[in-house]
Amino acid sequence: MSDKPTKLWNKNFILLAQGRFVSLLGGVLFSVAMGFWILDKTGSGTLMGTIMAASSLPRIIISPFAGPFVDRFRKNRIMVWTDIAMGVVILAGTVIIYMDLLEIWMVFVIAISGGIVSAFFNPASAAIIPEIVPAEKMTNAGSVNSMLSSATDILGSPLGGILYASFGAPLIFLANGISYIFSAISEMFIKIPKKTRHPHAEYNYWDDLKTGIKYTISHIGIRNFMLLASLMNFMMSAAIVTLMPYFQRTEGLGAEKYGIAMSLLTVGMFLGGLIMSIIKVTNKNRFKILFYSLIFAEISLALSLLWGYWATLAFFFLGGLGIVIVNVIIGAVLQLVIEPEMRGKFFAFSTSISAGLTPLGMALGGVLSDHFSIPMIFLFINIIVLIIFVTVILLSKKTRAIFYIPEAEPVEETQEV
Repeated sequence: MSDKPTKLWNKNFILLAQGRFVSLLGGVLFSVAMGFWILDKTGSGTLMGTIMAASSLPRIIISPFAGPFVDRFRKNRIMVWTDIAMGVVILAGTVIIYMDLLEIWMVFVIAISGGIVSAFFNPASAAIIPEIVPAEKMTNAGSVNSMLSSATDILGSPLGGILYASFGAPLIFLANGISYIFSAISEMFIKIPKKTRHPHAEYNYWDDLKTGIKYTISHIGIRNFMLLASLMNFMMSAAIVTLMPYFQRTEGLGAEKYGIAMSLLTVGMFLGGLIMSIIKVTNKNRFKILFYSLIFAEISLALSLLWGYWATLAFFFLGGLGIVIVNVIIGAVLQLVIEPEMRGKFFAFSTSISAGLTPLGMALGGVLSDHFSIPMIFLFINIIVLIIFVTVILLSKKTRAIFYIPEAEPVEETQEV
């Protein structure tokens, strides 16, 4: 195989895409089943939010330490073994729930296991894309990944609600476990060029770790953006956690309508990904597209729970459309400007920064859902996110600057604060 891919839909990208699609679909089904199982078992939004936080916390803590391994070893092999590990855990959980022995503490174990696996899988899957996709196709690759993710939500959210209402959690557990094994098998056939190393080069894990941290925090614009993302993720995770209790407790809604609503959100995301795969994004228009798309998305989501179920469907669709445009642009920019040998370390450490407050946000959202009006919580949080984003992005030139950097050039380091 040539060291440099010449087209987007090459064999490696197809294998990666199909494996991710199946495992993501299983994950959506599992998330719906787990959330409603907890609410039906305990009636506690606080406990549901705490378990979601437990799944995120290991990923945030471990990710910086996983980064050097991702850069040193074959990313496709890391992905294979992490998918196998998660598949085994979920299938073991399937046996337990079929025997009606599943307890809340076991759910915590499964959630924490998923967080640990994700700490290695996520940076590996992000860092492998530039190695199997041409540089000029990176935005298109990001759009395809976003569309795949949206498609799994479109299918998985309503299907998860229907399957849970009809058959309960065990069938969904089984489907998720099988999906991870299928993904691992698909990733086994991905081939990437072996890295050539200097014969006298020595591997020093701690030096690698420090290099990755220094690289991330020394680029002022990226560092500021990651801190902004951390605060926004905290707020949005608190909002998203309230949705499942809202649908479970509101008369006339329930698991099936929750699935349909989340499906409409991801139909919008799918359309946004399709738009981004077609339009030409340049340094001249990249920031404007991101800026106005985020405003559009946050206003839509802020209004989504105020006027009944049909309005929720419409606003979720519009919110998803804006969100995915923002995510595609951010993802493409970061993959283009980060130096190849630093990608694994960067994506691992930046995950800890940007998602550092997410577990706290999930736990907070669960508590808020037990004590306040959920539509008002959703409105307030999305308005605050919008105000924070607009204020910071307009006042910080260095944060805006990362969206104007030519794709062929790395981010320029600076010592200015």
